[in-house]
Amino acid sequence: MSGMSVLRRAAVGALLAWLGIGAGARAAGDASDAAAPFGLALSGQALAYAGAADVTPDSPFNPANALAQLPRRELDIEFRPTLSARQGPCSASLQPRAHATRGVADAPAPTRVDLSRGFVNGAALRCRLGDALSLGVAREVPQWGSAFYASPSNPFFFDTGRTNPLQELYGRDIASAALQLAPGWSARLLRNYTAGPQQPEPQNFVRVSALKLDWTGDTASGGLIASRRATGVQRLGAYATWTGSDALLLYADLDAGRGSDAWYPTAGPDAANGGFFARNRLGLDRHFLTALVGAAYTFESAWAVNVEFLSGNEGYTRAERAADRELARAAAAALGAGDGVPEALRTLAIAGAPGAPYLGNRLLFVQLARSEVGPLDLALRAAHSFAPGAGSTLSFSASYALGGRLRAFALGARNLGGAAGDFARYARSTLDLGLRLYF
Repeated sequence: MSGMSVLRRAAVGALLAWLGIGAGARAAGDASDAAAPFGLALSGQALAYAGAADVTPDSPFNPANALAQLPRRELDIEFRPTLSARQGPCSASLQPRAHATRGVADAPAPTRVDLSRGFVNGAALRCRLGDALSLGVAREVPQWGSAFYASPSNPFFFDTGRTNPLQELYGRDIASAALQLAPGWSARLLRNYTAGPQQPEPQNFVRVSALKLDWTGDTASGGLIASRRATGVQRLGAYATWTGSDALLLYADLDAGRGSDAWYPTAGPDAANGGFFARNRLGLDRHFLTALVGAAYTFESAWAVNVEFLSGNEGYTRAERAADRELARAAAAALGAGDGVPEALRTLAIAGAPGAPYLGNRLLFVQLARSEVGPLDLALRAAHSFAPGAGSTLSFSASYALGGRLRAFALGARNLGGAAGDFARYARSTLDLGLRLYF
C-alpha cells in the first residue's frame, strides 16, 4: 500500500472522528465548543526565481552530471499555500504545493529540463480530548531546539532546513498523541509510518517511533527523545537552551545510542566494483554519540552571530572515506563503459546519500545575520568539515522588502574542496535570484 493511500485512510478516519467528536460535544451541551465558529484561513507564498549552477564536471559521485542531472540554469515558479480550519476541539490544515521548473542541464550533452509537479507537503488533523490530551495525524516536519545547522536529537530530521531560506523540507507522515503533564511539562508520542511523496532518499527510509518529553522554564528549556527505528536501532536524544541575557543564548543538541542503519563501504574482492555498501552496523553492540554545542550573541547593532560545533562518530573514518571514493570512481567508470549500469547507478545513489546524518565527524558552522531591521535581511554563513578532503562551503542569503507583501531575494553558495569532497561533489557554486509574494 502506498504512503499516500495510508495518509488518505488516516485522514478519512480522523475526519470521521472530528465530526463525531464535534457532534458529541454539541449533544452534551458544551456551550463553548458548540458556539465555536468554523474558522477557515488561507495564507502562503508564491515564488518566481532564476537559478544558475556551476556543476562539478569531474565528480565521481555524479559523472558528467548523468546521475543528478542538475540544470546549469533554470527558471522556477512555486505556489505554497496553507489552508487551515478549526471547529470545536479539532483543527485541520493542508499545504498543497505546485512547482514548475524549466532549465538546461549538461548530462553529458545539453538537455532541457522541464518538470511540473504537484503534491501535498503538509496536512494535519488534530483533535483535543479533554484539557490535557490531543491526537493527530499529519504530514509534517517536527522540529525543536535552537540549533541552526543540524539537530542530532531529532530522529526524523537531522537537517533543520534553516541554512537555506528558499528550501522547504519535505513532510513525513506521522501519527502522534500529545499530553500536558503539568505546567511546563508535556509529552508526545510520534510514529513515522511513511516517508511522504517527495522523500529524496527512499532507499534510506525507515519507520521510526519516538517518545518526547519537554520542559519549559523561565530562562531555560529542554527535552529528552527516546526513539527506536524499525531496523532495531535505538537512540536517546536531548536538547537544551539557556537564555543568559537579552543578547546571549547557549544551547546543545545531543544523540546517543546503539546501532546505525547507514550504508558503509565494505571490502568485497568478488564484487563488481571491488566492494559494496552495506548496513553493517545495525547490531546494538556498536555505540554512537553525536553532540552539537552552540552559542548565539546579538550585538547592539542588531547583527547576531551563531557559532556551532558538531562532533560525532557516526560518519566515515579516514579509511572508509577513501573506500567510499574508490567505490564511486569504479561505479562511474563502469557507467561510462556501459558495464553493469543498474548496479553502478545503485552504488552511486547510495554513495551520494548513504543515510548517515553526516560524513565528516567534526564540523564548524558560523553565521552572521541581521534580520527584521529595516527592509533588508542579510545572512552570511560558513561551514567547514575537518575530515580529510571534505572541504568547506560559504553561502549568503539576502531579502529586501519592495513594499507591501513583496520581497526580492538572492541566495548564493561557493563550495570549496575537491570534486570528491563533501560539499563540491555536485556543484562548485550556485546562485538564485527571485521574488517572493506573501498572501
